[in-house]
Amino acid sequence: MRRSIFCARSAYTLIELVASLVLIAAVAVLAVELFKLSHGTMRDSNQRGDAIMRVDSLVEQLRRDVWGARAFQVNDNELRITTPTAAITWQRSGSELQRRAEGQSERTFRRLPPHHFEVRGPMLVLHFDEPGKEQHVTFISQLLVAGDAP
Repeated sequence: MRRSIFCARSAYTLIELVASLVLIAAVAVLAVELFKLSHGTMRDSNQRGDAIMRVDSLVEQLRRDVWGARAFQVNDNELRITTPTAAITWQRSGSELQRRAEGQSERTFRRLPPHHFEVRGPMLVLHFDEPGKEQHVTFISQLLVAGDAP
């Protein structure tokens, strides 16, 4: 019995199906890993952006307080700033920094990186104590630089 010339192979072998499934599974695994990586990167980016906004807000407030300061006093977890119109206290507690000023509402800055203050003459330096990174912001009092402070 003779087969017809027009009879073509119309089915896939089991090996071909298994190979296709293995390739599809590999692509799916890579796609899941790529999604996890991109999602983690986006989350980290959002957290860094939030941290930058918190620190920026803190720096802006400190700059205003220090600019008109007549005196600074730094103790363990406390910074006292004396201005011609008010006494301002910055109290550190863990990752929070709380600002109190006479006649103004209390303000709390949360989830800050580890930090400490240092006074250098007419300058106040805010150090961020992250391992392997030396970062600091220096604030200058115009009254102390001009010699207008008592």
